[in-house]
Amino acid sequence: MVVNLTPHPIVIYAEDRATILRTIEPDGPTPRVSEVREDLGQVDDIPVQTTRYGVIEGLPDAVPGTFLIVSSLLLNAAPTYRTDLIAPDTSAGAVRDGGRILGTVRFVTRPVEMAPLAPDFEEEEVSLD
Repeated sequence: MVVNLTPHPIVIYAEDRATILRTIEPDGPTPRVSEVREDLGQVDDIPVQTTRYGVIEGLPDAVPGTFLIVSSLLLNAAPTYRTDLIAPDTSAGAVRDGGRILGTVRFVTRPVEMAPLAPDFEEEEVSLD
């Protein structure tokens, strides 16, 4: 089962990118992720910022056999154990009319297993100055 938690209908196309296979209507409230912008400095007098993602609000608990369609941003901000999350492929899999996305031929997700950090790993501050 697939549940669309985005605010938009998701149109699934066949590989020919002309045949619509299915439209998945929004079904439920749209989860949101908070973000914090931080100034890093400047490059050629142009400000550079980084974004850190925080709390995800409104994301239902995982249900076995159910996949939740979410935004790519939320997918990438979610904990890696949330293997039930998928997002429309808005890159190579996108079906476009000019620059406007009409739908997709597939969903994307993240790798389930991530390489563990080295025991002595310490996060470093990055500075562009």
